[in-house]
Amino acid sequence: RVRGAAMAAAAVKALPAKFKFQRLTPDLVKPATECIATTFAVSSTGSSPDPFSWLFNLRKHHWRSMAGMFVERAAHESISLVCLNDETGDVDGVMLNEDWKLHAPPAYRQLSSDWRPVRAAFNDLHTRFKSRGPHIMDGEVFHALIFTCTRPEAQGSGINRELWRRSMETAQNHNFKEFVAEASTASTRRALDALGFREVASVPFADWLFEGQEVLSEAAEEKPDEWDRLSIHARKIHSDLWV
Repeated sequence: RVRGAAMAAAAVKALPAKFKFQRLTPDLVKPATECIATTFAVSSTGSSPDPFSWLFNLRKHHWRSMAGMFVERAAHESISLVCLNDETGDVDGVMLNEDWKLHAPPAYRQLSSDWRPVRAAFNDLHTRFKSRGPHIMDGEVFHALIFTCTRPEAQGSGINRELWRRSMETAQNHNFKEFVAEASTASTRRALDALGFREVASVPFADWLFEGQEVLSEAAEEKPDEWDRLSIHARKIHSDLWV
C-alpha cells in the first residue's frame, strides 16, 4: 500500500499545475458534455478517433444528445470525475462511472436513428458479458462508460491516467467488487491492459450483423490494427488495490 501511495503521488506531481481534478457536479454538465462531443465527433474533414463516428458520420450534436443524458445523471451521483483546466476554464477530461445495474436513461431510446447500430452493438456486447457468469447484483460492478476521454489538445498530459487512478480509488472506497470498461480501439485496449484489465467479451467489426448487414466492417478495413472490435474488459477490486 505504501508503494501504491508513492506511485500515486508521483503521478500527480507529473501533471501540470493548471489541471484540477474533482467530482462531476451539476454545474459542470454542459462543459463536460462538450468535452465528450469535441473528442468523439467526426471532424469537418471526416476524421475521428472513434470508429462509430467515422462510420456513421456522428457529429457534435449527435454526441451531445447521446452523452448529455448520461452526464446529467452522473452529475447527481458521487463517482464520476472531471479534469478542469484553470487557464482556460474548460473541462479537459471526463470519466463517467456508474453502477453496472443502472438502466439507460429514458431518453436513450429516443435517440435519432443514426445511433441504432451503435446501440445494438453495445447491447450485444453487454449480453455477451453478462452471459459469462453469475447474476450481477447492485453495487457489485463499477462501470466506466465509453465516454471517458481527454480533450484532443490536452492528450498526452497525463489526464487520462489520473482519471483512471482516481476512479479505481473511488470504486474501492464504495466497496465495488469488479471494475469494467468498454474499448472500441486497440489503443484503449492497450491502456486497459496496462491498468490490469483483461478482455472478457467482444463484438468483431468484420462480420457483426445489424439487420442482416455487416455495418461495422468498413471500420475494420479502414484501420485493421486499430478498429477491429468492440470489447469489454474487467478487473477485480481488492482492498489493497493500487495502480
